[in-house]
Amino acid sequence: MTGEHTEREIEYCGGEMDGWSDPVPADDLRVRYVSELLPEGPGSALLVGARAAKLANHLLRQGFSVTLLVRGESDARSASGSGADVVCGSFEAWTPPVGFDLVIALDSVDDILPPLSDGVGALEFIDVLRRLGSSYVAYLDNGASPAALDRQARAPQENHQFSAFGTGYDLRSPVFAELPEQASAAVFDRAVVGSVVIDRAQARTLLRSLCSDDLRFDALLATPMLAANGWLVGTLGGGDAVAYRGLGGVVATGLPVADGTPVEFRVRQLLVRDLQRVSAGLRAYARWADGRPAPLLRNVIAGRSGFEVIDPTVEDADLPTAMVDLAGVLVDRPGVHPFGPERTRNEIAVELMRLAADTSDPEAEIQSAASAYETMAFARRLPETDYATTKLIEEVRRKDAQLAALKSDLAKDRRHLRALEHALATESGPRAKRAYFLMTAPTKRLREALRRRRIG
Repeated sequence: MTGEHTEREIEYCGGEMDGWSDPVPADDLRVRYVSELLPEGPGSALLVGARAAKLANHLLRQGFSVTLLVRGESDARSASGSGADVVCGSFEAWTPPVGFDLVIALDSVDDILPPLSDGVGALEFIDVLRRLGSSYVAYLDNGASPAALDRQARAPQENHQFSAFGTGYDLRSPVFAELPEQASAAVFDRAVVGSVVIDRAQARTLLRSLCSDDLRFDALLATPMLAANGWLVGTLGGGDAVAYRGLGGVVATGLPVADGTPVEFRVRQLLVRDLQRVSAGLRAYARWADGRPAPLLRNVIAGRSGFEVIDPTVEDADLPTAMVDLAGVLVDRPGVHPFGPERTRNEIAVELMRLAADTSDPEAEIQSAASAYETMAFARRLPETDYATTKLIEEVRRKDAQLAALKSDLAKDRRHLRALEHALATESGPRAKRAYFLMTAPTKRLREALRRRRIG
């Protein structure tokens, strides 16, 4: 934001979200990736959504006239002094005055439209952007990504299929075969990789090691374009561009040259069925480290020439720390290790340490390593609820169900007691029995008695 810029009047087009701001990470990978591809001005640019808005200052410096569309009123006010023309509201409610030389949208459609929008399908949204700009780049969620499939499995009702707002709006995230054109880049949690380099073995190794939270999907990553969280499409091609967030959190460009099988992936593959081979592999890794700082298993590949570090910029650790790091991805995931579902991360790390090395006191070594591990940049954060808490919640729910059943039984007993008291208060003989029967018998028996009486 430069000093000569004054705050401009914001254009409100309808659908704006008062007091709302869409958060964007300080060093967002999509923003970082696209910023390297931007052409030089002069020209006109339309930036749609909070992520694209982060490119406004860069384009203004390049000589572009910039129009910025955001849904959050707080974001609009923040950008009003940047020198860009700011529009606040819903994309579908705004009529752009002219075409643009460049159009950019780096958020999914769900993060661009306000909640009360009538709905615009992802492919329809892309089609509008293509008509607005001579050159464009836009982000699309992958409807068949591992994360999307997980969400659908947990909550099938969230897979909208088609909009409830009206006919004609297909709100599904597209799959690769439905893309209007070849994607220029694949977008993962920890990397954006241009389609030109996506087929290289080095790219696959990087994505397996650094970008997959759950390596069950490693087979899908053999075709990374299909398994990406989403894609960048458009005429602003990525070429051989790469941006990735390393294990230490630092964003870098240029692909580390390393080809082979990620060691962590192989260990996790074998852990549930072949502890002997796991032990042999971990001991070979320990011998290779030979007492010096040991790279994390997720930063090591096993190739033809032995072990090799994928990203040398990542801080090394020692063997106990490497075991704590591996245990962090195993804890609270029943069935992925043989040590028992009740084990904590540190207890699993102790078992891994025993497999990796002959040590007299693995508990003490792991305890010491775990304390330091929590402060390291690459540390895996533990799940919000540990196994003990989960079991406690389950036990409380079970007790609640038992209490509800007891309350139901008590209510039945009270009804029987009132019926007996009434029967005793009436005269003896068939009338008392009939009163008791009517007040306590199940509905089915009452219907049967009534039917027999009618027949008789």
